[in-house]
Amino acid sequence: MRLTTFGLAALLSIPSLAPALAADAAALARVRDGEDCVKCDLVGADFSGASLRGRNLGGAFLDGADFSGADLAGANLSGASLVKATFRKADLTSASLVIANIDEADFADAKLNAADMGSTRMRKARFTGVDAAGASFAKSRMRGADFTGARLAGANFRAVKAPAALFDEIDAASADFKSAGLAGASFSGSKLDGANFWRADLWKADLRGATVAGTDFTRAHLRLAKLPADLADANFCRATLPDGSASRDGCKAE
Repeated sequence: MRLTTFGLAALLSIPSLAPALAADAAALARVRDGEDCVKCDLVGADFSGASLRGRNLGGAFLDGADFSGADLAGANLSGASLVKATFRKADLTSASLVIANIDEADFADAKLNAADMGSTRMRKARFTGVDAAGASFAKSRMRGADFTGARLAGANFRAVKAPAALFDEIDAASADFKSAGLAGASFSGSKLDGANFWRADLWKADLRGATVAGTDFTRAHLRLAKLPADLADANFCRATLPDGSASRDGCKAE
């Protein structure tokens, strides 16, 4: 049977088939009373300024929820749907967001120290000014994510897919970007001393003004990349340079 536009609209008007647009009131009340709420419907919930420390909200539906200024230290948000959720100035220290969907979510100025955000979807997510020292973003998909001004010393970005992501003016000393996909990403003016870009794809990346003392670009792909003027002490062993040539600078004698 062919479904007309009118027929589809009529079906969506039936309460049991209409998309959920607001949090389940009972579930919301339980969370506010201090209970865990795994896989709950909390779409659009307002938790701004709330204390959710150590709370288990794994797999919950939290699209558009507001966690601004909330205390989520040690909380479990693994597998949760957090599309366009707001975490501005929230405390997510040691929180887990593994395999969550945080596309277009806003974490500006949040605390993410030692948080685990591995294998997470975060397309166009905003992390400007976050403190995420020691956090793990390994294997996450973060096309167009914005980390401008973030503190990321020692953070783990291994095997992330981050084309066109912004890492301008960050402190990523000793951060790990091994095998990361960073085509077209920007690291302008960033502190990258001691960072690991082994086998990273930095095609057309912009590293102008970055500091790279002791940075490891072994086997990195830097074709058409814009490099900083001072490359002293950086290791480019077997890297593909911006002009397409292969480098042996930094390679140990064989």
